[in-house]
Amino acid sequence: MLGLAATVLASCSGDSDEPPPTGATLAERWLRAGEENNAGIAVYERALPPGFVDLLNPDADADTPPEDLIALPVHPDGALLGSYVLRRSDGSRIVWLFYDVPESTMAGVIDVVTGQMDTSPWQVLSQSGTRSNRVIGFENTRNEDITGNAIAENIPGASEFTVVVDRDGTEVTLTIPQTAPAPLLEAAFDNGLIVQDVFPGAARTAGLLEDDQVRRVGDTAVRTPEELETALEAMATGTRTVALLYVLQFAPPLQAEVPPFVPAQGLSLPADFPALDTWTSFDLDRFESATDATGRYHFASLFSDESPTAVANAVRDNLVAAGWEITSDEAAGFGTTMEFSHEGDGLAGIVSIDESSLDDSLTQLFVQIQTADQ
Repeated sequence: MLGLAATVLASCSGDSDEPPPTGATLAERWLRAGEENNAGIAVYERALPPGFVDLLNPDADADTPPEDLIALPVHPDGALLGSYVLRRSDGSRIVWLFYDVPESTMAGVIDVVTGQMDTSPWQVLSQSGTRSNRVIGFENTRNEDITGNAIAENIPGASEFTVVVDRDGTEVTLTIPQTAPAPLLEAAFDNGLIVQDVFPGAARTAGLLEDDQVRRVGDTAVRTPEELETALEAMATGTRTVALLYVLQFAPPLQAEVPPFVPAQGLSLPADFPALDTWTSFDLDRFESATDATGRYHFASLFSDESPTAVANAVRDNLVAAGWEITSDEAAGFGTTMEFSHEGDGLAGIVSIDESSLDDSLTQLFVQIQTADQ
């Protein structure tokens, strides 16, 4: 996530006369992907979320002394890049705070942050590290609903780097964009670093060719694949600007206001959904369709304001009219479960029809149809 965030905070350009989208716009689109349509998302460049103090102190009021307010300690040398906030319908929130710490190392940054976050009212719960990042997990000792992680990670130390190759007896210098702290050369080499194949990527775009022999990365001479990898990894070491990300999670309030359930609008099943006409009179909530080597799979959740009995009768009649065979038909309480198949299409399915657990004035249908031999 942190690497992607570094990407979306950068501006991008295009050939259109329209102004390019801002980093905030791209970040908002990324955060919204896959979320419910009532998820609240906000991106703040060079600023903390306006309600951050309130999130840390949900029970505070105008008479609460400043010294009693919970504050999040951040690295003293950190420069704020911006913040994201995601609020879900259950009242839970995730807040991302992005900082750059100049002239530092990952270990040094996390050492400072660990000391800060292991001081009341904060407590460090876990620590981990790899060559790529350092992470601590923490919680607030005054409010168990607030937990988080601090992640320190290197960013590329330059915008580009050079690779010198021998091409037919002549040294050629390739300038390659540095898109990772320890970049990869997307190519296959023999033991003498002669290029056997070049894959799509920055090195090919920069001009790397088959039969080139890599001689140097920057000023470092390399002769073997191990030396090449060591030289590339060394680009991620040393004192540099370290990206520091705080990710805070806020549990939903006990009395969170949950909006009343209403069926989705403007959603429809794909045209190849089996027995399509059987389901189109109901309100679609969600669906899945997949095809792979093992066959087809389809799922749908639907709603109706008719009674479960009326819905079951309509489904039964429509399936039979469409050439499906009802192989099992069982009632349980107010609900009905039907199994059905279509020999010509090689499909079998099951539908469960009952009062909705979300709203007892509605009937909910769960439909699953798949290749018969699955």
